[in-house]
Amino acid sequence: MHTGKTVSLYWVKAHVGIIGNERADELAKQAALHIKTKPAYDRCPISFMKRQIRGDTLHEWNRRYTEGTTASGTKLFLPDIYTAQKFVKATTPDILVTQLLTGHGGFSEYLNRFKCKEKPSCVCDPDVLETVVHVISECPAHCRDRRDAEAKMGVAIDNNSLGQLIRQKDTKQVFIDYCTKIIKIVNKRNK
Repeated sequence: MHTGKTVSLYWVKAHVGIIGNERADELAKQAALHIKTKPAYDRCPISFMKRQIRGDTLHEWNRRYTEGTTASGTKLFLPDIYTAQKFVKATTPDILVTQLLTGHGGFSEYLNRFKCKEKPSCVCDPDVLETVVHVISECPAHCRDRRDAEAKMGVAIDNNSLGQLIRQKDTKQVFIDYCTKIIKIVNKRNK
């Protein structure tokens, strides 16, 4: 029954001396121990409420992810949280797949940000940043492996196809195998 009221839930760190929180805990315990009426929460199953809360949480997470300014490399592969969730359920990402999806790994551009490498450039051109997207879709140093993978998949590897290649059943494994091979080479080279 809808009464026009709104309920908002907030997480507050417990047992740290917040007076209002301590009082709320005390009142909740007292009510739970001394209530003499039928529970008011039996109008819908707990599973329904869990599903509702999970759905609302995913929706908010997706909004923050898609509207956010971070994770631009990851968004090329996984444009939203729902896609990412399906991918993670269907795949067990290892360290190399994680480097592929995040760009956090042995790439000169990434290592240079943390002062682990002097220059962020790729071996193919000192004016080009060595990023995950560059090495898998553009770098001439990996042209032969890229062409072999493209021939097996029947799709060109470029910025526009990355998301579909990693998610579609018929291209996913070939694409991941190609990318992990290239990432291993780059990691070894940048050690």
